[in-house]
Amino acid sequence: MLQGAAKVHPAYAAVFAESYAAADQQYAKLVRREISWGDYATFSVQRYAALRSEVAKTDQQVKAQLDNAHRYEIQQRQAAAAAYSQWAYQQQVIAAMNRPVSTNCTRISSTVNCTSY
Repeated sequence: MLQGAAKVHPAYAAVFAESYAAADQQYAKLVRREISWGDYATFSVQRYAALRSEVAKTDQQVKAQLDNAHRYEIQQRQAAAAAYSQWAYQQQVIAAMNRPVSTNCTRISSTVNCTSY
């Protein structure tokens, strides 16, 4: 269970590990007859409620982390797109400045007509 939770997010593994450790402690007390079955059952209900609460808190934390990571990624992509757009514009300007000029000339008797493009 802990390995599966850790694959989802390490924070979940920590929450479950703490809950399992507390359950093991109470079970050891039950086996040593330091607490009754009723006390153990009460603890189990309380532990399960606490576990659900901690998982809900962890859900919110993980969601906030993912939202922040997503926002950061969008900002990085927008910055990259703007840089690429600027680079492409600069390349067009450079290409326009260095464009070769071709001139065609035609001669009809003594008249020469030239066109450059």
